[in-house]
Amino acid sequence: LQKTMEIKIENNKATLCCGKEKCPTIEITKDPNGQSAARIKDDFGNTIWLNFDQASLIPEAIKKLNE
Repeated sequence: LQKTMEIKIENNKATLCCGKEKCPTIEITKDPNGQSAARIKDDFGNTIWLNFDQASLIPEAIKKLNE
């Protein structure tokens, strides 16, 4: 990463912050079907829900994509 990123935890929400506005967030909540899920909201306001198995694969996927 070129910028210094920081994870801020507040109100059960993790904000991935670089010191500017519109930081992406991750929170544990219920998806539209009522299932427990990780909700990720990007810098542009788009939202996706991932179950915990899917969300836990994100670091490995990023690592493989960077190989």
